[in-house]
Amino acid sequence: MSGSGWSHIRYDHKSRPKIVEVLCPSCGSRAIASKPSEEDRKGTIVADLSPTFRIEDWQIRCTGCAYRKSNLSYKDLPILYFSGGVLDLWAWNADHAECILSYLKGEDTSKNSYHWFMTYVRGDWKKSSSRIVKELDKMLNKRSHFDS
Repeated sequence: MSGSGWSHIRYDHKSRPKIVEVLCPSCGSRAIASKPSEEDRKGTIVADLSPTFRIEDWQIRCTGCAYRKSNLSYKDLPILYFSGGVLDLWAWNADHAECILSYLKGEDTSKNSYHWFMTYVRGDWKKSSSRIVKELDKMLNKRSHFDS
Protein backbone atom coordinates (compact mmCIF):
# COMPACT_ATOMS: atom_id res chain seq x y z
CA MET A 1 0.00 0.00 0.00
CA SER A 2 1.17 3.50 -0.66
CA GLY A 3 -0.07 7.00 0.05
CA SER A 4 -2.64 6.56 2.77
CA GLY A 5 -1.77 2.88 3.01
CA TRP A 6 -0.54 0.66 5.84
CA SER A 7 1.75 3.19 7.46
CA HIS A 8 -1.04 5.76 7.39
CA ILE A 9 -3.78 3.52 8.76
CA ARG A 10 -1.56 1.89 11.32
CA TYR A 11 0.36 4.90 12.68
CA ASP A 12 -1.10 8.28 11.72
CA HIS A 13 -4.61 8.09 13.16
CA LYS A 14 -5.21 9.08 16.74
CA SER A 15 -8.47 7.11 16.78
CA ARG A 16 -9.47 3.67 15.61
CA PRO A 17 -12.40 1.30 15.97
CA LYS A 18 -12.61 -1.07 18.94
CA ILE A 19 -13.14 -4.00 16.58
CA VAL A 20 -10.84 -4.69 13.63
CA GLU A 21 -11.62 -7.50 11.21
CA VAL A 22 -8.53 -9.32 9.93
CA LEU A 23 -7.79 -12.29 7.70
CA CYS A 24 -7.34 -15.48 9.72
CA PRO A 25 -3.76 -16.68 9.20
CA SER A 26 -4.94 -20.27 9.61
CA CYS A 27 -7.99 -20.61 7.32
CA GLY A 28 -8.42 -17.26 5.53
CA SER A 29 -11.81 -16.54 7.08
CA ARG A 30 -12.77 -13.36 8.88
CA ALA A 31 -11.22 -13.03 12.33
CA ILE A 32 -12.06 -10.48 15.00
CA ALA A 33 -9.21 -8.54 16.59
CA SER A 34 -9.94 -6.66 19.80
CA LYS A 35 -8.48 -5.55 23.10
CA PRO A 36 -10.13 -7.16 26.13
CA SER A 37 -9.46 -3.95 28.10
CA GLU A 38 -11.82 -2.05 25.75
CA GLU A 39 -14.79 -4.41 25.74
CA ASP A 40 -16.73 -2.38 28.32
CA ARG A 41 -16.07 0.99 26.68
CA LYS A 42 -19.04 2.67 25.07
CA GLY A 43 -18.99 3.63 21.43
CA THR A 44 -17.39 2.27 18.31
CA ILE A 45 -14.28 4.46 18.09
CA VAL A 46 -11.56 4.73 20.71
CA ALA A 47 -8.70 7.17 21.04
CA ASP A 48 -5.38 5.47 20.58
CA LEU A 49 -2.01 7.08 20.18
CA SER A 50 0.62 5.45 18.01
CA PRO A 51 2.95 4.52 20.94
CA THR A 52 0.25 2.13 22.19
CA PHE A 53 0.37 0.27 18.85
CA ARG A 54 3.38 -1.63 20.21
CA ILE A 55 1.64 -2.85 23.40
CA GLU A 56 0.89 -6.56 23.12
CA ASP A 57 -2.70 -6.53 24.36
CA TRP A 58 -4.70 -7.55 21.29
CA GLN A 59 -6.39 -10.88 20.79
CA ILE A 60 -7.71 -12.56 17.64
CA ARG A 61 -10.50 -15.11 17.29
CA CYS A 62 -11.48 -16.56 13.95
CA THR A 63 -15.14 -16.85 12.96
CA GLY A 64 -14.44 -19.81 10.67
CA CYS A 65 -12.07 -22.08 12.63
CA ALA A 66 -10.68 -22.61 16.11
CA TYR A 67 -7.77 -20.17 15.60
CA ARG A 68 -7.13 -17.96 18.63
CA LYS A 69 -4.13 -15.81 19.45
CA SER A 70 -3.42 -13.37 22.26
CA ASN A 71 -0.74 -10.90 23.25
CA LEU A 72 -0.31 -9.27 19.85
CA SER A 73 0.51 -5.64 19.23
CA TYR A 74 -1.61 -3.65 16.81
CA LYS A 75 1.26 -3.46 14.35
CA ASP A 76 1.49 -7.28 14.38
CA LEU A 77 -2.16 -7.96 13.54
CA PRO A 78 -2.75 -9.93 10.31
CA ILE A 79 -3.81 -8.16 7.12
CA LEU A 80 -7.20 -6.47 7.22
CA TYR A 81 -10.07 -8.68 6.04
CA PHE A 82 -11.42 -5.83 3.91
CA SER A 83 -8.34 -5.03 1.86
CA GLY A 84 -6.94 -5.50 -1.60
CA GLY A 85 -7.89 -4.65 -5.12
CA VAL A 86 -6.17 -2.54 -7.72
CA LEU A 87 -6.39 0.68 -5.68
CA ASP A 88 -5.28 -0.82 -2.34
CA LEU A 89 -8.75 -0.63 -0.89
CA TRP A 90 -8.99 -1.15 2.88
CA ALA A 91 -11.45 -0.84 5.74
CA TRP A 92 -11.04 -1.73 9.40
CA ASN A 93 -14.26 -3.76 9.47
CA ALA A 94 -17.61 -4.24 7.75
CA ASP A 95 -19.18 -1.15 9.34
CA HIS A 96 -16.27 0.99 8.14
CA ALA A 97 -16.52 -0.59 4.66
CA GLU A 98 -20.26 0.15 4.54
CA CYS A 99 -19.65 3.77 5.52
CA ILE A 100 -17.03 4.17 2.77
CA LEU A 101 -19.48 2.54 0.34
CA SER A 102 -22.25 4.99 1.30
CA TYR A 103 -19.86 7.93 1.11
CA LEU A 104 -18.68 6.99 -2.39
CA LYS A 105 -22.29 6.54 -3.51
CA GLY A 106 -22.93 10.13 -2.42
CA GLU A 107 -25.17 9.13 0.48
CA ASP A 108 -25.29 10.99 3.78
CA THR A 109 -22.90 9.43 6.30
CA SER A 110 -23.20 12.13 8.97
CA LYS A 111 -25.03 9.83 11.41
CA ASN A 112 -22.58 6.95 10.89
CA SER A 113 -20.03 6.37 13.67
CA TYR A 114 -17.31 6.17 10.99
CA HIS A 115 -18.24 9.51 9.38
CA TRP A 116 -15.22 11.30 10.83
CA PHE A 117 -12.92 8.91 8.95
CA MET A 118 -14.40 9.89 5.57
CA THR A 119 -11.90 12.76 5.64
CA TYR A 120 -9.28 10.08 4.96
CA VAL A 121 -10.95 8.47 1.94
CA ARG A 122 -8.23 8.41 -0.65
CA GLY A 123 -8.47 10.66 -3.68
CA ASP A 124 -7.95 7.79 -6.12
CA TRP A 125 -10.89 5.97 -4.52
CA LYS A 126 -13.06 9.05 -5.08
CA LYS A 127 -11.89 9.36 -8.70
CA SER A 128 -12.66 5.67 -9.31
CA SER A 129 -15.70 5.53 -7.05
CA SER A 130 -17.73 3.19 -9.28
CA ARG A 131 -14.86 0.70 -9.29
CA ILE A 132 -14.39 0.98 -5.52
CA VAL A 133 -18.13 0.59 -4.94
CA LYS A 134 -18.03 -2.69 -6.90
CA GLU A 135 -14.99 -3.92 -4.96
CA LEU A 136 -16.60 -3.03 -1.62
CA ASP A 137 -19.85 -4.73 -2.62
CA LYS A 138 -17.87 -7.84 -3.55
CA MET A 139 -15.95 -7.81 -0.26
CA LEU A 140 -19.11 -7.29 1.80
CA ASN A 141 -20.96 -10.02 -0.10
CA LYS A 142 -18.05 -12.42 0.48
CA ARG A 143 -18.33 -11.73 4.21
CA SER A 144 -22.10 -12.30 4.18
CA HIS A 145 -21.67 -15.55 2.24
CA PHE A 146 -19.10 -16.95 4.68
CA ASP A 147 -20.97 -15.78 7.78
CA SER A 148 -24.24 -17.48 6.85
